[in-house]
Amino acid sequence: MLRYWCRRKQLLLIMLSIITLINPPRDRICWMRPNSDDWFILADSTFNREQWYENFRVTRDTFTIILNEIEHDIAKQDTPMRKAVPTRKKLAMTLYYFASTAEFRTIANLFGVSRAFLCNCIKDVCCAIIKNLQRRLIYIPKDDELKSILETYKEKWGFPMCAGAIDGTHIAIIAPKEDHTDYVNRKGYHSVVMQALVDCNYLFRDVVIGWPGVYTMLASCQTQLFMTKETTITCFQI
Repeated sequence: MLRYWCRRKQLLLIMLSIITLINPPRDRICWMRPNSDDWFILADSTFNREQWYENFRVTRDTFTIILNEIEHDIAKQDTPMRKAVPTRKKLAMTLYYFASTAEFRTIANLFGVSRAFLCNCIKDVCCAIIKNLQRRLIYIPKDDELKSILETYKEKWGFPMCAGAIDGTHIAIIAPKEDHTDYVNRKGYHSVVMQALVDCNYLFRDVVIGWPGVYTMLASCQTQLFMTKETTITCFQI
């Protein structure tokens, strides 16, 4: 039995040697495809306020504030293989994606990266924004702030005792493998529901995303607006 396995091992080594001679290892021509980010360099250095806002939908000051808040979460270290993509470019790519209808291929070409990197970058930046800014910037107003919103709605729009405008939309998705019928909305395609509450100054106060498309406003029962008695009581004790 031992002789059998030794002979089998010898035959395997011979076969591997033959394969190596027939197909010798090839040197990598390049570690990554050559790309150019000339457009972003031009935009970052020469765009005026209007041009910058048209492309990224935020002012330069707002861009800097967001970058300072999330930079530590999206920064990567340089390696011997390549330099890390600057955090400024990562944020710009994400904002450009949200501000335009361009596909991944187009945006990747503008910023000199691959489509795969762009996809991962958008996810990382979004997670960093949610982690660092969501609870500080998206919350239900209370006390004096709520009173101010009620007064503004009445004076500006003629709606007394109104604290916000609530609406929803459907975000199209690929049909999931499980319970796919629950995601078919009234328009006949698969989706998840996004519901948002906006105040009199066009600021988002509550956002919930993820309920199956078969639901509409029923998703509101799970938002922070209706989660606790304290919030509801506060809203109506002005």
